[in-house]
Amino acid sequence: PGSEIGLQATCPFDWVVDIDPNRIPEKIIEQVCRRCRTCGPHRSCIQLRLRYDVYYRDTSETSRLEIRSGCVCMPQSVGSTASPLDL
Repeated sequence: PGSEIGLQATCPFDWVVDIDPNRIPEKIIEQVCRRCRTCGPHRSCIQLRLRYDVYYRDTSETSRLEIRSGCVCMPQSVGSTASPLDL
């Protein structure tokens, strides 16, 4: 994926490719926030994550990975304990 979009976004990000030939899928592409920064009044960039089921050939087992899936500008909540996985 092209990196220019990540640099021009309100919340800059990079694409990271994770390759594991022993896993199905072998290739997982993640969208990783460059750094936490303010993107407006009382707002900040937040790393979104999702849980993704994968299968490993060597152990014949399924596992759930946490994948970084986006970077968005969200309102800041004072004292919030919500996990990005809850969004």
